[in-house]
Amino acid sequence: MADDIEKFFNKAFKKIEKQVEFASVLAANAIAADVKVGVERQLKADIDKPTPFTQKAFKITRANKRTKTAAVSIKPVQASYLKYQIEGGTRRAKSLVIPRKKAANKYGNLPRGKLKRLQNQGKTFVADGLVLQQMKTKNKPLAYLSKKPAKYKKRFKFFERGQSTAKKVASMHVKASIKKALATAR
Repeated sequence: MADDIEKFFNKAFKKIEKQVEFASVLAANAIAADVKVGVERQLKADIDKPTPFTQKAFKITRANKRTKTAAVSIKPVQASYLKYQIEGGTRRAKSLVIPRKKAANKYGNLPRGKLKRLQNQGKTFVADGLVLQQMKTKNKPLAYLSKKPAKYKKRFKFFERGQSTAKKVASMHVKASIKKALATAR
């Protein structure tokens, strides 16, 4: 009789252990999904008119049975310029094209490929730090060239928003995941 009880409890504990692992993976993925939504909202709040490309900067690395951890990260191309918004600091000097208001699109940038297209047509030239478009009567300024290092203040609260969102939703997702794991146990 004692052997039967021991076998029963061993089997039950193994089943529970398996389901706890499954529940932790479910919870980690659900928390990561909420964190991604939270940092996307924070991006729109902290940065003026982010482009759609910048808004799609975040990706989730999902948890599985082996890794058991999920992560929200920034894609490499967007990370190269968002790091200055997150950490602040100085970007090294290089030719930076700053568009004039009339030449800028709704995000404040030169439209994609406009400068290259005009250069290929031979209709642009640089004079006194200005990029000028050659017109019939007079030259139209498109942008300024800046060779100074750009200084950034911390603006985008990526880590703060991610941590606060995770803390806020963790217990809810853990409870829901445990319920789901126990309900689907075989």
